[in-house]
This record gives sequence, structure tokens and C-alpha cells, in this order.
Amino acid sequence: MMKYGYWILIALFAQACSSSDKQPSQDDQPLMTEKQEHRAEKHRIENPNETIELNNGEKWKADPEMIDHVEVMQIVLNDLSPEGLGDYYAAAEVLDAELAELIKSCTMKGQGHDELHKWLLPVMQKVEALGKTEDPKMAEVLVEELEQAMGEFHEYFEEA
Repeated sequence: MMKYGYWILIALFAQACSSSDKQPSQDDQPLMTEKQEHRAEKHRIENPNETIELNNGEKWKADPEMIDHVEVMQIVLNDLSPEGLGDYYAAAEVLDAELAELIKSCTMKGQGHDELHKWLLPVMQKVEALGKTEDPKMAEVLVEELEQAMGEFHEYFEEA
């Protein structure tokens, strides 16, 4: 069963705590609007697998609110002790909600914003895959990759 901790409260708040093995409904609110998805897809096509760059050897400055959302995602991933796919789906819903809030809170501009997108788009893809996979082994791999991505965020971004 999922560890009882900070992220359970977040999950309840986000109304995403579900322990069944049923996949989330297609009717659920999407992470991005259709227009945002189009822009993200265009960016993915134009810039596949880009490497994030530092700001002249320094970390990019990110808003404290954005950092908070990344830290919540880290807690969700670190505290995850799944017993079935339903636990992975619940985590994916909470991660989706945090990504949506991170996107809303973003005020970065210029190259820093572009570098954030290099980190953000693969994370969004992994969270989406986590919420859809029917393979527990793949879910485990996705969680490991997301944990690595959260660490990578802190290699390139810091609180402004």
C-alpha cells in the first residue's frame, strides 16, 4: 500500500487517490489545453532529445512556486510503494496536477524558459505513459526515470 505521508494529503486534495487497478477515465480533465498540446508537440518535433544547457555555467533561476511543484513531485515519487497499477495511476494523476500547476506558475522567459521545456516535455511524456501503462514493470521503469528527472531539474535550475 502507498506510504501514508505528505503526498497522501496532496493526493486527497487533488482528488486523485485511487487504489483500484482501473485506469483513469478518458473524460478526466486534460493536463494541457488543445492549443498547449499543439505547441508542445510542435516543440517535440522540432527539438527531439535536446540536452539542457546551463546559463554560462550557472543554474537557471526558477520561481519559488515552480520549485515547490517539483519538490511535491519528488515526494510523490519517493514515497510511492505500489501494490498494483492503481497506485501508479493515482501517482500519475497527482503528478499531472502538479505539472499543470508548474506550467501555470511559470514566468520564465528567453533561453531559461527554453531550457525548462527541454526538461519538462520528457517529464510530461513519462507521466502520461505512467498513467496509461498496463505493465507493472514498465510503470516501475517510468517511476525510476521520473525520479532521475527530478534530480536533473536541480542540476540545471535553482530558486530565484
